[in-house]
This record gives sequence, structure tokens and C-alpha cells, in this order.
Amino acid sequence: MRDQPAGRLLARLRPTQRTFLGDVDRVDDGVGGRCFLVGGAIRDLLLDREPLDLDLIVEDDIEAVIRRLESSYPMNVERITPRFGTARCDVDGVGIVDLAQPRSEVYARPGALPDVSPGSLEHDLARRDFSINAIACRANGEGALLDPHEGVADIEARTLRALHDRSMLDDPTRMLRAARYGVRLGLRPSDALRQSMQQAIAAGVLFEISASRRSRELQLLWRGPRVIASAETLVQFGLWEPLFACEAPSEAELDALRLLAERWPDPESRWVAILALIPARRGATVRDAILRNYEFPRSLRSLLTSDPDRLERCLRGDELP
Repeated sequence: MRDQPAGRLLARLRPTQRTFLGDVDRVDDGVGGRCFLVGGAIRDLLLDREPLDLDLIVEDDIEAVIRRLESSYPMNVERITPRFGTARCDVDGVGIVDLAQPRSEVYARPGALPDVSPGSLEHDLARRDFSINAIACRANGEGALLDPHEGVADIEARTLRALHDRSMLDDPTRMLRAARYGVRLGLRPSDALRQSMQQAIAAGVLFEISASRRSRELQLLWRGPRVIASAETLVQFGLWEPLFACEAPSEAELDALRLLAERWPDPESRWVAILALIPARRGATVRDAILRNYEFPRSLRSLLTSDPDRLERCLRGDELP
């Protein structure tokens, strides 16, 4: 795996994705830039998984690249964020494509959004959360993988490792992301990562980030099928108690989570039902902490504020959520 040519790895992509990458590379190269596939797509290919989306670093102006591609690829440009030099597009036949200019980042305080400045590919890889997401290759498949932080070795060892000691303090959402990767990819945190997470939890930085960012990470964690494994991973990573102001779930509560996973109709809102289930068995103090610390869709907030029996009726199918 470690010495695999980039072209051989990219051959595992769908033909439409390979063609698109080649076209983006030619567009960027035509104005003196280069294009790289980075992050999650390479990680997933190395794990023999189909990538959910494509992350690209382009050295040209992103809006100019998009304009040149739109003539050949029908796409919906979902957002362009000049502050970070990023864009997200939904490209026909290709899927979600995230484009970014290479940058470096500095965090003014724990949990703050980073201050960004233009940088090199090396800077961009160094700013990432985990070594497994800090791997790149030319989008045209030329040459070898670029792996300055030994992410390929960590993938082989099924290990999750942060790139520096302050990573969890800089961006506390990375702790929740670590739990999600642990469940979805079967990765174990390194000893250094566990220690960094314990220090960040003790410093209280989980609540330095906004309620919406915490909520989004829980939504991503619990929209997958492995609901019980996700809960158990939060416990193992030391995140359950600080997140929900209560001790680890009992066997009876895990049984209730299994029922919820089977019967809740919408994976995207399942996390709300789970956070309603916890205080239903723990009381008002836990409920108030959860209401204070997370941001819920208005239509589902009543699950936490109405009588505890309502959730049970929803699970039985006697009442619509």
C-alpha cells in the first residue's frame, strides 16, 4: 500500500470521476497551477471503500476553475466561501466535489474558526485533523502519493493520529470526528490522541465551539446504521459524560437505543431522538443541559420539552415525531 503509484489508486474511482479529475487538472495546469486529490477520498480508496465525495486542492482561482468546468459538466454550485478559499459543487455523474486553494491556518483561541492565509500544499496537509486525511496525489494520477505525515502507515495499522499536540484544543469538533472515524472506519486512537483528547475535555473546550457545530457532528455520527457502536465509542473516548452531563448509558438505555435505531423513520433527525431519549430516563437536569448545549430543529425540539412518554409513543408508531 505504501509504495502504490497514484495512478493505480485512482483507477479504483468510477470512470466519470477519473475523467473529471483529469479535466480539472488540465484546466488548472492551463493557467500554471496544479490540482491534487486530497484527504478523505484517498483515505477511503486505501481502505478499499468508495469515496463519498472528492476533495481537491487547486492552485488557480477557484471561481475561474468552476467557470471553465461548467461548459463541460452540468453542476450545482452549492456554495463559495471566499474567506476560506473554498467551494462545494454537486457535479452531474461525479457527485459532491469540494475545491479549495492551499492554505495555512492559525487558531486565535480554542474552538475559534481559524484565521487563514494562502499557503502551499505542504502547509495545507499540515493543517489537517488526522494523518489519514493528510495524503495527496496529483489529480491526473502522475507520480506517487504525497504522504509527509505517514498517514498510509496509520491506515495500515488502523490507527487514528493527530498531527500535533494542540489539534484537539484548536478545533474540538475533531474529538467528535475521531469518534465517527472510529465507528465508520474501524480505527483506534493512538495513545497520544487519547491523551490530547483527555486534556482538551478537562479544559472544557467542547463548549467553546458553537451549539450548531456540536449538533452537526452528532448528526453525522448518528445518521449511520451503527447507533449502538456510536454510543459505545463516545463512552470509550471519554466524550459521553461531558457531552450529555450524565454517566454512560445502562443496558436498558442501550436496548432503548436499539429500538430507536430500528424504528426512527429519518436518519438525518435520529440524533435529536437520541438526545431526547437520554433525559427521558435521567431527569430535568440532564434535559436542561442538552437543551442548552445543542441546536435542534424547531419541529423536533418538542421531543425534549414535552412529556417523556411522547418519545415512547413515537417509537411504537402510535404518534408521528
